[in-house]
Amino acid sequence: MLVKIRASSVNPIDLMKREGYGKVVFEKQRFNSFPWILGSDFAGTVKEVGSKVSKFSKGDEVWGCTSDPNRGCYAQYGVFNQDEVDFKPSNISFNEAASLPYVALTTWAALIRWATLRPQDIQNKKVFIQAGAGGVGTFAIQLFSSWNCEIATTCSNKNRNLVEELGAQTVIDYSKQDFSSVLKDYDIVLDSIGDLGEEGVMDKCIKILKPLDTSHYITLNQPLFRTMDEKVQCESQTPSWCCKRWVCCKTKRQRKACQYLQCTLKGREPCIQPCDCSPPQSSRFAWTGRYVQGTTLSCSVQVLTSA
Repeated sequence: MLVKIRASSVNPIDLMKREGYGKVVFEKQRFNSFPWILGSDFAGTVKEVGSKVSKFSKGDEVWGCTSDPNRGCYAQYGVFNQDEVDFKPSNISFNEAASLPYVALTTWAALIRWATLRPQDIQNKKVFIQAGAGGVGTFAIQLFSSWNCEIATTCSNKNRNLVEELGAQTVIDYSKQDFSSVLKDYDIVLDSIGDLGEEGVMDKCIKILKPLDTSHYITLNQPLFRTMDEKVQCESQTPSWCCKRWVCCKTKRQRKACQYLQCTLKGREPCIQPCDCSPPQSSRFAWTGRYVQGTTLSCSVQVLTSA
């Protein structure tokens, strides 16, 4: 069905994609590098329907969310499968409607599909939501509140009133307090930051859970895409004179540093000499270089002595 798009939302994943996040996976899904139209959710009116579409008619006001990497919503028109579309509630605007589908489906899928929880499993539980003022966070607070959960969340001080009005009972200003020193014995953690946060934040989330097999840590960001991106970045930057062995290392926040290791010869005693990261003249060497976004940070050469 063809939809005239009246509004679409900008989610964090769209900003990350613009910076190259998930390049390896997303390009394989699209089969082409560019053009790439971003955007996952939309609201608009039906312009045309296919012969097998029976639920909708021309002129219907609809909203929806697409997972097709070749059908972005930052456009005037979009072609969508009817299973990705539903009627827009009449009591909200197109702008309001476009802001909801992606975060709502992301939250629901994380809890019900991937964590295999049922609403009856969640009722009356203690829940911690990392980053409660974001798109997923604001929806999750309302969803957990409808299940009579005791909700704690983190946000900045300026968003305290917002998350409290949505249903959070305990609000922690992340700029002033460490949530892991305040909270304990929670049943569920919904971490919308995950691998994108500071080092150790995932461990802190797990620390506040009850030590039971019924406790759940659920994150929306895991290191798969980033690891694959780093691997390709490492391979593309490895000097032609360096052997193919490489090791990706992580910085605390960017996780974009790559370290390349030149093969060493066994039984040789190395001595360390400074270098300018140009290939040594000798064939007996071990080279180490660190790169962040193509910029050399440090390097050294291990020159292998003769036997």
